[in-house]
This record gives sequence, C-alpha cells and structure tokens, in this order.
Amino acid sequence: TKVEFTLGDDVSGGGAYCTGDVPNYVGAWHMMTVSVDRENQLARTYFDGELKQTTDISSIGDMTSNLNMYLGVDAGRAYGNTTFAMDDLDMWDRPLSDEEVSSLFASADATAAQREALDDALKYAMNLKAQIEVGEEGGRVYDDELTAALDAAINGAQDVADDAIREAFDALKTAV
Repeated sequence: TKVEFTLGDDVSGGGAYCTGDVPNYVGAWHMMTVSVDRENQLARTYFDGELKQTTDISSIGDMTSNLNMYLGVDAGRAYGNTTFAMDDLDMWDRPLSDEEVSSLFASADATAAQREALDDALKYAMNLKAQIEVGEEGGRVYDDELTAALDAAINGAQDVADDAIREAFDALKTAV
C-alpha cells in the first residue's frame, strides 16, 4: 500500500511523485502528511509521523494555477480511492520539519487517548449520578453541593472540544 502525493506545474510533463510504502492502513485512523519545501526543492511524505519518502521537486516550475486540488485520487480521477473518510485537513504556509510532523502525530495520538479517558470518566460519573438518583428515591440523602458539582462536570464534559479535554477530565475527577 502506498501514500502518494503528486506535484505538478502543468508544464514539465507529469510532475514529481512523492510516494512511500505504508503498512495496511484500512480500518483505523492514520495521519498522512506532505511537506513541500520550495527553498530546498524537496517534498516529503509522512505516514503516522514517520518519514516515508523525500523527493526532489526542482523540475517543477510555478505551481500557482487555476487547477483544482484533489484528495484521494489523481487529477484525472482515474486512480485512487474515493471512499476514504477524512477527519481533518490542516495547511501551513511553510514546510514542516520532521520533528514538527512527529510532534503533530504524537499530540493527535495523545488527544485520542485523552478522549477515551474522558469518555470512561464520563460514563463512570453518569453511572454514579444514576445511583444517587436511585438512592434519593429510596430516601437516602446526599450532599447537594457535591451532587451539583457532579451535574456541572457531566454537563461540561458531554460536548467538550479536544483542546479542553484535560480540563473536563480534571473537573470530573474532582467531582467524583
């Protein structure tokens, strides 16, 4: 299986291909990255933060055109995969270093782990809240302040954005 990025100027005859072999990637989240460095005339393809290929792009002229950019297929849409799902697309106005790409992948992986931990904590907190409600129906008395804090933490965590995961996780941990 390959990850491939094609750069062309519609003049130099076909362009440059930055291709790297990758392990079977079907059925799981992966990060594919391409970094184009016009100053050094290099394009780099990464898969899950790991450099797969470096390609000389000195034969490519001006890439500014009215042509569309295609993801998942070639410009003629004859080759590729149109059934892939994309979660996020980021573009920078400069080439990324190997360290930056690796760091981006590591932070994305850490965010997924934090999201999983938050989901587990949220399930635990909601289960605890359900137990409190059952206990109250049976006549048990719980601390209103703690119950209100638990309610607020659950409500705040249910739709949290990734950059606030740690804060929501800490709030749930404190409340329970």
